[in-house]
Parts: sequence; C-alpha cells; structure tokens
Amino acid sequence: MLTSHSALKSRLRLHPPISFPPPSPSPSPSLPLPPNHSAPTTNFLPIILSSILSIFGLLPSILITSTLVAPSALHTNFLHLAADLSVRLSCLASGFSSEVIGDAGVRGAAMQPKMFIGMALVLIFAEILDEFFFFRFSIAFSFFVLFSLWRVSGLYGLIIALLMITQATVGATHYNP
Repeated sequence: MLTSHSALKSRLRLHPPISFPPPSPSPSPSLPLPPNHSAPTTNFLPIILSSILSIFGLLPSILITSTLVAPSALHTNFLHLAADLSVRLSCLASGFSSEVIGDAGVRGAAMQPKMFIGMALVLIFAEILDEFFFFRFSIAFSFFVLFSLWRVSGLYGLIIALLMITQATVGATHYNP
C-alpha cells in the first residue's frame, strides 16, 4: 500500500529525534569532581611520600651488596637477612598507614581545603615517628609489625637495618674448610 508523503511525515513526527546531552566539564558524567578542584596537584602528596618508602627499602640492599664477599660467615648472612626484613616489613606497614591516611585526607581536603595541612602532618608523622623500643627485640618479633600498622615507620626500620649491616661487617669471621 502506498502512502502519501504527508502521512509518512506525520508518522516520523511522533518519534522525536535522538539528542545527546551537552558535554559536561567533569572528566566523567557519573563521577563529578569535588567542590574544591582548583589545586589537584595537592592530592599527589600521599603518592610522593609513599615513594620515599621505596628508597628506604633500596638503601639496605645497596649496602648489603656492596659489602658481600665470597666466603662469608653465617652470622653475617643472618644479620643481612634480618636487616633487610626489618626495613621491608616496616616499610610495608608504613605504606598501609600512608594509604589509609592519604585516602581519608584527600577526600577530606576535597571537601574542606583546610584539611590538607592536617593530612600532610599526619602523613609525615606516620612515616617518621615510631615506637623505637619495638625494634630492639629480635627478628622473631618483627612479624608483630603486621598487628601494629599505625605505629611502625620506614625510617626506623631503615635505621635498624643500617645498624645491623654495620654490626655484620664489624665482627665477621670467615669460615674456610
């Protein structure tokens, strides 16, 4: 059945044309930016401070490999292992605390810009301060670090690792069968 041009035109008017919404200024329409997005570089502070922990983990490895000799004492090897484990586990725990503090701090600073200073101070204290007596115990107690995530920092783990490395090179006697 042939229809007239006007009848076909009236049928097409029943369905409106497809229109797309105008582009939004935010990167994703489902995830709008927080009210304070004037300085997004301040949100990189937790990432920058947690990258310091990787440097803390790198220093004992460099010192251990520079002091290795072919015939080494068992005492020296175990002190190197303990030094590396102490700095790695303390950096792991400090990384967990930096992640939690950084997440809450960035969200809080996005809503209230005055929260940024508080976040920065807490992040610095999470990386530097520690209960120093904890690391005076033997390496068997260093697994307790997983239960005290908020008090352990990478800096004191690094200090203890450096002390262990120097102790390993001072009193080492070589065993030659």
